[in-house]
Amino acid sequence: MIGIKEVQIIQWFVQPEARVEQFDKLCEVQSDKASIEITSKFDGVIKKLHYDQDDMAQVGKPLCDIDVLSEITPEDEAAVGSTAEQAGDPSSPQQPQKAAEQHQSELQDQKPPKANPKLEASGKHSSLATPAVRGLLKDLKIDITEVTGTGKDGRVLKEDVQHHAAASHKPSEPSSSPSPRISRKSTTPQTETSIALTPIQSQMFKTMTRSLSIPHFLYADELDITALSRLRQTLNTKTPDRKLSYLPFIVKAVALALQKHRLLNSRIDDQTDPARPRLIMRPQINIGVAMDTPQG
Repeated sequence: MIGIKEVQIIQWFVQPEARVEQFDKLCEVQSDKASIEITSKFDGVIKKLHYDQDDMAQVGKPLCDIDVLSEITPEDEAAVGSTAEQAGDPSSPQQPQKAAEQHQSELQDQKPPKANPKLEASGKHSSLATPAVRGLLKDLKIDITEVTGTGKDGRVLKEDVQHHAAASHKPSEPSSSPSPRISRKSTTPQTETSIALTPIQSQMFKTMTRSLSIPHFLYADELDITALSRLRQTLNTKTPDRKLSYLPFIVKAVALALQKHRLLNSRIDDQTDPARPRLIMRPQINIGVAMDTPQG
């Protein structure tokens, strides 16, 4: 499988000159598979952010520069050094030893940064939103911190943006002398808006397009799963902290069926010799399950 090469910066939790401690959240990023939060490995002061919100960051490249306040252990130095080598830049600004030596004298007299009242008032979850909602905010030129989110943990939803936009563009009070209405037929041609796909939407497009080249067929049958239902209830009673749905049993049954009928697990190779396509029998069985999430 091909690894993740780039991620999208969803939001920053820190700003330059802000102090951070180990395991403090730095930013939230989203790949074509999931959304995760990046935490700090060191105690220090943020000096520079290498990416803006909504930018695409390359995996292995530094996200920000941190002046390290504590001593660097050999393990931490090796971890940061390996990241710089993977990025192809041995003088990466994330190297803690160089940053500590360069700014050690400045940190002695450095005053704590002033808190940003706008960020404090908005709350830690006020900037949470899906890429689709962020695209709508950008089109309407609305600051996300001005919108009151009604989703989980204060997440801003599409409806919140629409309500905010409607409230901001209320029609003015009509004058006492009504003006005559003139009915005109619009002759303006329809204009289309181009919006970039999010990483998850891009991966969905590629996967669904590739699936069109796979032969499809439909098979339906009825099964008596009374015994399976009793087995599931028994297992859930033994492990109350981990409930099993029917999905893992179905996936297991499909895997056993593909193991027995290997032809269904094969693929056609028409690239090596287009005149004589061949069947490639796969030794392993890999089953993917699509998930419906707010991001796609």
